[in-house]
Amino acid sequence: MADNSGRDQVRRVKVLCLHGKGTSAAILEAQTARLRHCIQDSDTGLDVTFDFVNAPFRSEPAPPVDHFYPGPFFSFYTSSTTRSLGASHAWLLDLIERQGPYDGVIGFSQGCALVGSLLLRVQRVHADQALHKSSWPEALFKFAIFICGGLPLSFLEQQGYNVSEEAKILDEQSAQALTRQASWSAFLEKGTARWKNDNTDEKVTFDRNSCVVSSVGQLLVSTTISGLDCDQMVPEHLIQIPTVHIYGARDPRMLASLQLARFCRSDRRKVYGHKQGGEWNDGSTINLGAERVYDRLRRSACYLSRQLGASLLVDSRLRAVTIYISII
Repeated sequence: MADNSGRDQVRRVKVLCLHGKGTSAAILEAQTARLRHCIQDSDTGLDVTFDFVNAPFRSEPAPPVDHFYPGPFFSFYTSSTTRSLGASHAWLLDLIERQGPYDGVIGFSQGCALVGSLLLRVQRVHADQALHKSSWPEALFKFAIFICGGLPLSFLEQQGYNVSEEAKILDEQSAQALTRQASWSAFLEKGTARWKNDNTDEKVTFDRNSCVVSSVGQLLVSTTISGLDCDQMVPEHLIQIPTVHIYGARDPRMLASLQLARFCRSDRRKVYGHKQGGEWNDGSTINLGAERVYDRLRRSACYLSRQLGASLLVDSRLRAVTIYISII
């Protein structure tokens, strides 16, 4: 009789899910329905618990979220000052202590900024000190998935990195462009056609066959991205865990997503693009290649289930997790 013990073995995984600014845990849960279906598919052998949490601060809704979802709405921090980010990091560490441990984390928009900055902060502490002398946790997560989000440039300055005036100007311009294009009036006037990458001189072309923006490969090895010197961080300070980065090819904040990717180990990261901008909130679909990508996700999850063991100890063997996200 064939031995089915490996096939029948269930791998239990716990994933923290952090929403964007001006949204909520309930909204992110609705938005990730297809993602969770892919990972929970019976063929993967994974028993995944997704922990959706609300940010600590009430906030105004992100446009045009309130036209599709009820409140209340939340944000993880109200400004990106040293004190505000430090308080948010402390809140997240306390959450992990109370409700963890977690195997992985999914962040969207401001959720990316929060967890990405904390991971960099923790990694720098451990790189600069002997582990037994550090009071910081050695590993918060074993993998991270970043969706349409980057790092606060003010955080990088706080950590002693050089942020040029050009980078600050381009970052502010991209934020303003996102506000305009995500507005309810822009949605009514242009629908999905409102997404256009008009905030940068970078020329990007979507490759329908590979599901990747053609110039991203060059950007990920370039010295600067949108005015930010991405080579100034020493390898030991990069985020060390496996990461997946998903950006919108026409998202005005696309380059912020790529900046974050550059601060993660290149041999443990995978970067994917979808055709539109920040479609996350408007009721349509982020399409990375329909059922072909869905099948790749299932096969990747099955591979992890076989290779990484019951506790899903994610290491350098993780090379790709592709995601097809359906917006409810």
